[in-house]
Amino acid sequence: MGSDIVGGYRLTRLLAEGRRAEVYLAHCAEPSGEAEPVAVKLYRSVAELAEIQAEMDVLAAAAGPHVVRLIDVASAPDRRPALIMERHGPRTLGELLASRTRLEIGEAATILVPLARAVERMHGTGAVHGRISPESVLFSADGAPVLARFGRGQVTDASTPAERDANPLFAADLESYRRLAEAVLALADAHELATTLMPSTSSESWADLFSARLFERDRPRAVDFEGAEDRQSFAIVSHASGQNPGRRRDIHTDRRPAAGAADRWARALRVTRTMAATVRPRFWIVGAAALATLLIAVIAVPPPATDAVPPASPRASPSTTLPPSGVVVSDDPVEAVGELLLEREKCFEQASLLCLDGVDHLGSAAMEADSRAIQMLHDGADDDGTVPRFRHPVQAELREQLGGSVVVSLTLAEKQPASVLMIRTEAGWRIRAFLL
Repeated sequence: MGSDIVGGYRLTRLLAEGRRAEVYLAHCAEPSGEAEPVAVKLYRSVAELAEIQAEMDVLAAAAGPHVVRLIDVASAPDRRPALIMERHGPRTLGELLASRTRLEIGEAATILVPLARAVERMHGTGAVHGRISPESVLFSADGAPVLARFGRGQVTDASTPAERDANPLFAADLESYRRLAEAVLALADAHELATTLMPSTSSESWADLFSARLFERDRPRAVDFEGAEDRQSFAIVSHASGQNPGRRRDIHTDRRPAAGAADRWARALRVTRTMAATVRPRFWIVGAAALATLLIAVIAVPPPATDAVPPASPRASPSTTLPPSGVVVSDDPVEAVGELLLEREKCFEQASLLCLDGVDHLGSAAMEADSRAIQMLHDGADDDGTVPRFRHPVQAELREQLGGSVVVSLTLAEKQPASVLMIRTEAGWRIRAFLL
């Protein structure tokens, strides 16, 4: 296809392909034509004309800011229909979520607010996307989100809020956006902002209301596609250990042990703050030396290899009980959640804060809540029931998978169902939040 011309554009490279179509990078065939490349979607013979027409209709109806622009409609030399569309970067929101361990609220707002307004505007025309997901969101050259992939889109005759409320297509679109927002906000430890999102399409400007809630928390920030914030703690450790953070190969080669040290440093500080909040002033002088020793041990001593035999040591007190070396969980999130919940119960039984490193994601809502609950156990307080406990086996079912995050439903005996939000890290699956 490298020499073919479609609609005045020369196809130069295959970008993606599926059952119904192929997408090519293309440039203007005329030397004096537009310099900016475009994306040409060339349909296969299996694509029904009605489906192609529906996609063109919904692209025209949804046209506006933060929606991929339909430039022209053409046909290939073999008479296959083609759409000539605005070209954006290849990276999707799904890939961004999988590559980042956390987002700022301002970054989440930069992603979610334009998409919310685009969806609301699109619904106002009677059109639905049909498959809103992190993989259907691209980014423009200036880092703005762009809704794309309208292959399942439709234009309905719903012209009023009441008609849209009665049409399940709009409800499905809104639920898809809510799940996308939940996945983004989970990395910003603000998943609760999505729990009451969009009760119905008749809500007065739900996009503006949702935007206001986000902007109350932080101002919009440019999305960090390179993950500089994720690498910041690693760079500090690399500098202290004499590594050169400017050498990309060294960073990737040594990332796992260095990142582990950085995580232990952050975790130690978090444990320190939690424990120090309940310490009386008269104990500070005595406790300072012990606390410094604990910090050095947590930061400097890497976890032992899984095949190493630890030397005999005196029995540890509950507050310093260490977790097993690297909790190994299944790659299957449904199996992993059972293993993580079992390990979490051990952490509570041992009253071990450090044990949570192998269960909860660092800096997550789950880590904060579980650390607070274990600290209460240290202080002799009774379980107040605010933190969910899973002392018995539960039935788990995968409910949604968005990029590197999953939501798993739990069926509990004689209790209301619950869900667990998990994220895949370099060390395996970790719990970010409990959605009760």
